[in-house]
Order: sequence, then C-alpha cells, then structure tokens
Amino acid sequence: MNPKSRTLKVYPKHRTSRGLPTIVPEIRLIGKWLRDLGFRQGQTINLALEKNRVTITVESDGK
Repeated sequence: MNPKSRTLKVYPKHRTSRGLPTIVPEIRLIGKWLRDLGFRQGQTINLALEKNRVTITVESDGK
C-alpha cells in the first residue's frame, strides 16, 4: 500500500506549562502505512514547517 494522502485528526493535548494547565494541538502518526512508506524505528526525521503544512523527511537511518 502506498497512499497518496491520509486524513488525520488534530487532537487536544492537556499539559501543564509553567504551572498552568494548557491545551495544545497533537497529531498522532502511527500505523503500518508509515512502514510501507519507508519509515523505520530509530531513524532521524526532519520537519520542514510552513503555515498549515508540515513536510516530514528521513534524515538518516539512526545507525
């Protein structure tokens, strides 16, 4: 399986920051589809950040 796109939900994450309860956005990436795309445990990834866009690229094999 090599999907062209995925639809995921942005979840609320409750945490404490500087002693104050805060809710921040959380995106969960998990599944066999990541493995099918070439992502492996231990790899280092790079996130390129733009408004409304995150691009994930494998930097190394983590070996």
